[in-house]
Amino acid sequence: MPEKSGLHTSAGVSSDAPAVDRPQSREQSDELLRKARAGMAEVASRMTRERQVQLMDSHMQMRDAGYRQLFSSWNLDETTVTKTLTIIRDREARLLEKKLHHMKEGPSYTSTFLKEQKLERELAEMELVILLGQERFNELTSREAEMDAEVQAQAREIMEARKR
Repeated sequence: MPEKSGLHTSAGVSSDAPAVDRPQSREQSDELLRKARAGMAEVASRMTRERQVQLMDSHMQMRDAGYRQLFSSWNLDETTVTKTLTIIRDREARLLEKKLHHMKEGPSYTSTFLKEQKLERELAEMELVILLGQERFNELTSREAEMDAEVQAQAREIMEARKR
């Protein structure tokens, strides 16, 4: 059985002891960072257009109930719902493309990535505000933040369960 990080005491594992898997030097830290960047670039390079579409389908399907509930509370007609979902999906697809490009290019692309990401969000915001109005856009943004937080919480739970 592999040894856990930290010092073992009768009270458990001491949190102030160095972890076995933590880098011990600047060189080790730099090497771990290089490996992580190379791994991200590899993942990004293998992301085909077909896989991106599948990812977007999954992303939108996970959020569909939350969106539909909100749209229903607004009594939106199906045409407006379809237009809204199309704007959202297009935004998310463009953001995914930007993220993948950033993963391939690495830190030298970060500034450009952040500017492009901001621009994509602002363009979609303008379209959604025109379609829905500012108040509904604000509600939509809040609901998306809630859905994102729910997904992050679920991911943390899964990661914690794997540690046990």
